[in-house]
Amino acid sequence: MIPTSGVPDNIAEILLTGTAQVIHQAIADEADIASQMLHSPEMQNVADATTIRDYLERVRGQANRASVLRNRLQSIDHKIHVGRQRDPLLKEYSAELEARRRAHTLDALIEFLLRLKSEPDVLRRYKSLPLVQKDVSQSLRCRIEMAWDWDDILEVRRIFLVKYAMKMADQLTQIAVQIKDDEAIRKVRTLLKKLHITIPTHDDLPDLELPIEDLREILLKGIASLERSYESIRRLDTHREEIRNTVSLLKQMSKRNDSSGASKQGAFRSRPDSNQSNQNGSRMVIAEDLEKKA
Repeated sequence: MIPTSGVPDNIAEILLTGTAQVIHQAIADEADIASQMLHSPEMQNVADATTIRDYLERVRGQANRASVLRNRLQSIDHKIHVGRQRDPLLKEYSAELEARRRAHTLDALIEFLLRLKSEPDVLRRYKSLPLVQKDVSQSLRCRIEMAWDWDDILEVRRIFLVKYAMKMADQLTQIAVQIKDDEAIRKVRTLLKKLHITIPTHDDLPDLELPIEDLREILLKGIASLERSYESIRRLDTHREEIRNTVSLLKQMSKRNDSSGASKQGAFRSRPDSNQSNQNGSRMVIAEDLEKKA
């Protein structure tokens, strides 16, 4: 059976305020689910071994990359945490938050830094200001990069779930045509239409050598499975949209931090580029490859 669990509901909270370990654990869990799915018997019938191996490498690459980013983010956020206890600037910030009963978040810290900018002689009074701003910028960058790693693993799951749905729909249509079940054909095509997928109309399919009762049972179970696949794909699309929205929010925070005087570290990548390779795993495999090889 295809693994369909995973992806917590509080994606935004995890990426915005979660520790490095919390973010990494969510990505690692997703990578495990994707790997289990690619190893499942259902997927062995969807794509050839080479294609599956390539996508497994893509998942592993993103998981490894997230591990590197976890260590980096852990170090950066630890510096901010230590600074709250020792640095005069961050001690003032911490005391203010505690007085207002607010949580220690990057957004709250950026707000504090923006107010400092309006004060006279702020750089002379707070020599650590550029370092704090740099730490905030790097923390935001790591969170954005880890978000894209997460999204890329979700994309792999979606690619294979869609391909599985297409193959299943083709088989179910064959059975429905054989037993002349127009309602079943309508259900199958409605589900595919919701996923923006179309399948060809078969006019001369060979009949399956099974009793009609058995074919009808296979058809009903198959449609139920197709409906579950549709719900899984829909949930993945919802979660991926939340990741994109959260990345947009993190980028807005980065711009606010830059306006407080932080040095810019270069442009953020807007979306993982599936046509390029990274240091931890191949990204050469793209969705079109699956269509060609399956």
